Amino acid sequence: MANRSYLYSTHCLPGEEGCETAARIGLSEWAYDIPLVYKLLVSGQPRVCPSSIWESDEDIAIAGNYAEGVARLKRFLARIDVPSAQPVIQQTLAFLDDTANVSTYIVLESREIFEMQGDDLGAQNQDLLVEIADAGAEEDDIIAALHAPAAEPHGLLGKLFGPSHDDLSGDLHPEVLDDIGLGAWSNDLFFDLSMTAELPGDDDIRT
Repeated sequence: MANRSYLYSTHCLPGEEGCETAARIGLSEWAYDIPLVYKLLVSGQPRVCPSSIWESDEDIAIAGNYAEGVARLKRFLARIDVPSAQPVIQQTLAFLDDTANVSTYIVLESREIFEMQGDDLGAQNQDLLVEIADAGAEEDDIIAALHAPAAEPHGLLGKLFGPSHDDLSGDLHPEVLDDIGLGAWSNDLFFDLSMTAELPGDDDIRT
């Protein structure tokens, strides 16, 4: 099983009274990383909170305001003028604006990613909260990488095989978008968040 980070939405802030039975809507999962898009989506008034998936004595999830997080993501995506990215951007916006997915809060669950890096899950979650607050720098790095000049061959090869018109169209580095967290939207996640059912071998998963 791949270690993943998970996103879901809910109308009840995890940890508040009565939230154990609150509806949770799966949004996305990403293998082996916590991508930038996830950080932006929980950047609206972010705070640490208990996990809705795993039992823990520490707050190992992060919740943010859904509307504010989506608005922050839209501002970032509006800066991306790479032609090949537009279909997945439109898919992203349609999914997040779908009334079936919209809630009060959006929650990021990163325990599986933390476990790849060490045992102090609570401290890693606090560090992630700081990363979320500083995500603007990561946004700028992505935009700069997307529009960095393409490497040009020198000499005779440069004259024969220099940048084509397509290379100068703004679609210079579409591969930069592969790892920022777009294109994996689904209500069906590895964990059934409607009941967070216990799985074999996972004794600390909530039931």
